[in-house]
Amino acid sequence: MTEAKISDRWLAVYSAILAALAVAKGLRLPSLWAATQAQINYSMGFAKRGFVGEAATLLHMPLWHYRIFAVSSYTVLILALFLLASLIRRNFGDNEYKSLVQVFVSSMALTYLVHIVGYFDVLLLLLVLVALSQRCIWAAMAAEIFVCLIGPFIHEMFLLSFFGVLSFRIIFDATQASGRERRLLVLRVCCLMAIVGLVTLFIAQPRPMTSAGIESLQEAISRRVDFPVRSDFFDVMRRSLSDNMEVAGATSTILNQFGAFLSLTWVSLFFIFCSIRRINANAIAHRTLVCGFAIVASVAPMCLQFVGWDLYRWYMLSVFTSFLVFTIIVSKTEHAGPQLNPYLLSTFVAINLCTGTGLFDGYRVNEFPFMDNISALIREYQQQGGVALPKL
Repeated sequence: MTEAKISDRWLAVYSAILAALAVAKGLRLPSLWAATQAQINYSMGFAKRGFVGEAATLLHMPLWHYRIFAVSSYTVLILALFLLASLIRRNFGDNEYKSLVQVFVSSMALTYLVHIVGYFDVLLLLLVLVALSQRCIWAAMAAEIFVCLIGPFIHEMFLLSFFGVLSFRIIFDATQASGRERRLLVLRVCCLMAIVGLVTLFIAQPRPMTSAGIESLQEAISRRVDFPVRSDFFDVMRRSLSDNMEVAGATSTILNQFGAFLSLTWVSLFFIFCSIRRINANAIAHRTLVCGFAIVASVAPMCLQFVGWDLYRWYMLSVFTSFLVFTIIVSKTEHAGPQLNPYLLSTFVAINLCTGTGLFDGYRVNEFPFMDNISALIREYQQQGGVALPKL
C-alpha cells in the first residue's frame, strides 16, 4: 500500500471520528414536539404539515406509538447521513478537500441535525440527497419533480430551505450549455419553480384553524397516542404568516444573531467562500451569474428567521445548503485552485469541536465522554418500563 493511500485512509478515519463526535454532542430521543407534529393528518380536512401523518395512516404505520415514531425518526436520520457520506465520498478526493469536509462534519450543523431527529427538516434533507445522488438524467428529473411536489406538503419551509440547492444544480448546467440543451435546462428549472410555487401558494391559502378546531384536534390526538402531547405545538396551527413574522421579529435580538454567527453562520460563509474560489479557479461561462446563484441557494434558509424563531435551526440548514452547493460545484469542475493553509483548516476544526450552545427543550451540547447523556437515556428507558420517553 502506497503512502498516499495510507494518508487518504487516515484522513477518512479522522473525518469519521469528527463526525461521530459531532453526532454524540447532539444525541437525544426525538422530542415530544416532533412526535406531536407527526400526528397531524387530513382526517379533519386539509392541514399544513399533515402529509407525513396522512401517509403514515395510509401505510398503516402506527406513529402514535412513541417507540415506533422514535425508530422511524432515527431510520430517516441514518439514511440521510448515509447518503450524505456517499455524496462526500464520491466528490471529494484530494487531501485538501478532505480537510474541508472535516470543517463541515465537525461543525454544530451536524450536531443540530441529530438533535432535531423527528423534525421534518431531516426528511426533507433525505429527499433532497436522494435527488442529488441520481446520476441518470431521467432518474434525476423524476426525483426532482417528486421532491418539489411533496416537499411543501411535508413542510412549507421547503421553498426557502432546500429548493435552492435542487435548482442550483440545473442552473449551473444551463449556464455551461448552449442552444437546445440550455433551453431544455431552463425549461426544467422553470417547471420546478412553478411546481414549488403553486404548491406553496396552495398550502398558504387556507386560514389558520379556529380555537375550537384546534381543541378538537388536540383531544383526538391525545386519545390516540401513548405519549404526552405537546400543547404548544398547536400554536403553529393557529398562527398566520403575519403572526409568525411578528413573533419572529420580537424574539430576534442582536445577541442571538451574534451567538448564531459564532456557532454556525461562519461555517456557511466559509463554504460560500470555497464555492466562489472554486468557480474562479475554473473556466466557467457566466461566472458572475453562477456565483450569484450559489450565494442565494446557500443563504436562502437564513430568510426563515423572518417567519420563524428557531434561529439556530435555520442557520444550521444554511450550513447544509452551502456545503451541498459547494459539493455540486466540486462535482462539475476540475481545478481546485490554490490550496488553503492546513493550519487554518485545523483551527476551524478545533473551533467547531469546542463550540457549545443551548439546544431545544432545555438541552445543551453534550461533552466528551458523553456519560451524562448515556445515563439519561438509560434512566428514561427504565423509568418508563422499557418505553423511553424524551425529556419534556
